[in-house]
Amino acid sequence: MNDEFQAVSGRPLEELVGRNVFDVFPKMPPDPGGYPKWTALEKAQSSGRHETCSLTRYDVEDPAHPGVFREHDWCSEVTPLRGLDGQVEVLEFSAREVTPIIAQFKELAHQER
Repeated sequence: MNDEFQAVSGRPLEELVGRNVFDVFPKMPPDPGGYPKWTALEKAQSSGRHETCSLTRYDVEDPAHPGVFREHDWCSEVTPLRGLDGQVEVLEFSAREVTPIIAQFKELAHQER
């Protein structure tokens, strides 16, 4: 995980390294629009190919308040790393939070109505 994702998620590197990302950051409960979650991670894990996700909403659970999620928007890249046997062993995940940018676009769209 990159530093930005660690900072926004409130989770130190020690809590993330060596753990399955799906255990640390489980899929969010489905939202009313059926917004897909973790698609790039799942694709990279199953296909073994690099995946880029241009925009994904993934709400981050507040570590101080279990069960409470804060809305976040992300642009991310996932690179699978293979072991000697050719199987995917690790997913390198880099995410940039773009929530403030999306909020600005939403505000501009609202003003234009």
